[in-house]
Amino acid sequence: MVTISLIGEQPIPNLLPLRYQPPDIALLAHTDRTKRVAERLQRLLKSPDIQVRLIPTDPYDIRRVQADIRGFLAREGLEGAELAFNLTGGTKTMVMAAYELAREYEAPFFYLQSEGRRSILYRYRFEGGVARYEGKEVLPGVLTIHDYLKAHLDNPYPKITGPRNSFEKAIAEALKEVVDEVVVGVTLAGALEVDLVVRKGNQVGVIQAKRSTTPPDTPGPAIGRAPTEPTPAEAPSTARSAR
Repeated sequence: MVTISLIGEQPIPNLLPLRYQPPDIALLAHTDRTKRVAERLQRLLKSPDIQVRLIPTDPYDIRRVQADIRGFLAREGLEGAELAFNLTGGTKTMVMAAYELAREYEAPFFYLQSEGRRSILYRYRFEGGVARYEGKEVLPGVLTIHDYLKAHLDNPYPKITGPRNSFEKAIAEALKEVVDEVVVGVTLAGALEVDLVVRKGNQVGVIQAKRSTTPPDTPGPAIGRAPTEPTPAEAPSTARSAR
């Protein structure tokens, strides 16, 4: 199978379907603005089982988008292959162009929608030139924290440092009961430190865990009450007043 994906600024809507149903060849149609997103996905997806190729195109020229994808398929001898189009990403113009290409090749297409905490894949197919709804599937957890971080970051890749103290380790142990994956101690972009990254299904979140330095029984500062006597720093200087 050959899957044609339209690359927008968010990589996950294209990554999830490719992880859920890996094709033999993944074609990523991108613009100048989304080239880096496409390159990250290419590095992440490329394996002995999947070829990943990039197709540069225009974000707003329908004919150009169609010509670029159609031309690539012709040059690579893929016009007769089993095709499928992911219409989730890209600009609306790119979606319109790809929709018409799917009709031209009588290829199925799909759309990924996040609803609440679920990732739902809606499938469609052309019959006699008319698009028909086939059904929907709730995607299982196919994403890993490793996938998520690498899909969003260029080199240097995230570095896993592990827990720096017993407090972070305790939080991680407690979270394992309610999430699917926990990673403790992550350095992003070579400098930014994140305490914990968690994943539930295909949703990922970050946690900055800070322990309070104030003992629980220590009273806080009075609010809305003026001090009865000025502190030495607040008291007026006698020497100055006499001048």
